[in-house]
Amino acid sequence: MATIYDVARVAGVSTATVSRVFRTPETVSSRLRHRVKAAAVELGYRPNRVAQALAEGKSRAIGLLLPPDYGNVYFTMVMATTERLLVSLGRELVVASYVDRDPELWVERVQGLLDRQLDGVLLFGESSQFAAGLERGVLTEIPVVGLGSWPCSGLPVVGPDEERAGFVATEHLIDLGHRRIAFLGLDWEMFPTWRRESGYVSALRGAGLEPVLEATSPEDPAESRLATFRLIEDHPDVTAIMGVNDGAAAGAARALHEMGIRVPDEVSVIGFDNVPMCQFMCPSLSSVDLSAEATAAEAVRRLLQAVEHPGEGAPSTRTLLQPRLVARESTAQAPVDGRHREHAPTVTRREGCEVAPVL
Repeated sequence: MATIYDVARVAGVSTATVSRVFRTPETVSSRLRHRVKAAAVELGYRPNRVAQALAEGKSRAIGLLLPPDYGNVYFTMVMATTERLLVSLGRELVVASYVDRDPELWVERVQGLLDRQLDGVLLFGESSQFAAGLERGVLTEIPVVGLGSWPCSGLPVVGPDEERAGFVATEHLIDLGHRRIAFLGLDWEMFPTWRRESGYVSALRGAGLEPVLEATSPEDPAESRLATFRLIEDHPDVTAIMGVNDGAAAGAARALHEMGIRVPDEVSVIGFDNVPMCQFMCPSLSSVDLSAEATAAEAVRRLLQAVEHPGEGAPSTRTLLQPRLVARESTAQAPVDGRHREHAPTVTRREGCEVAPVL
C-alpha cells in the first residue's frame, strides 16, 4: 500500500506539501496540487482521514441539518453545492434531517450532529427552533451558521431575501396587467414562506389591490392542485396564481389544465426556487430564483472562517441574497376581458386520483 512518503518521492515534494494538498488544498498552488494528486492516482494512494483528524484534533467534517423532505429540490441544490465545496477543500459533509417542527425535537437532532464531533454545522430551521437551541446552549458548542432568513440574534445566518422575492414575483404579474392575483400560501407559519406572502401583500397594497389567499401545503403538489380547485370556485375572476414554491405552482398548473383553463392565456402561474424542472414544464414555469448555490457558498465560507479562525468567529449578522426573476412561458399579459365568468368553472375534485407530473 502506497504511503505519503511514496507520493512525496514520486511528486518530488516534501511530505508536508503532500499533507497540505489533502488537508488544506487552498494553501498549495494549483501546479503543486496537480503534481501531487497525479502521483497519488498513479500509486493508488488515499489519505487516512481518521488519522488526519486524530492528529489535528479535528474531524474535518461539517454537518448540515435539512428540513423535512417536502419534495423541494431547493434543499437538494443547497446540499449538493455544500458538498462540492467542502470536498474540494478536503472536508467531509455529514447530513441529517429533522422530521418534526417541534423545537425540542429539532434541538435533539442538532445535538445528534454535535455528538459526531464535527468542526461546524449549517442549519435549516424556524425561529422557534433556533430560539430553543440558543436557550439550551447547543448552538454555542461549535461554530454554527443558519441557512434561511429567520430573525434570530446572536448567530450568523445566510439566506435569500424572501420578502423581496414575494414582492418581485407580484410586481412582475402587476406589470403584466393582472389585478386579481392569488397566493397559494401555507396553512401553518414557516418564516421563509411567510415572508414571501408578506412581500406579495406589500406589492399588492402598493398598487391599490387586495390579496387573494388560499392555504395549501408544500409537502405534495397534489395538495396545491386541490387548493387551486377551491380557489377558482371561490374566486373565478383570478387571472394569476403564485405558488409558495415551484411544487405548489406545478400543482396549480395541473388543476387549471384539468378545469380547461389555459396557462397563461387565461391564468398566469409563477413559483419560487427556480428548480430545474421549471424549464421542462409545458408551458415552462416562471419562477423567482432564490440563489441556492450562492446561499450555500456564502454559508460555507462564513462557517469555515469561524472554524479555521476560532478566535474571530463568524460575524453574528444576517446576510440576505437578492432574488432573481426568471420569466418563462407560464406568465403573460392579463386577458383583456379579465376572464370574467358568469359562473365558476365546473370542478371535478377526484381527490383519490393519481396526479401525473406536469411536463
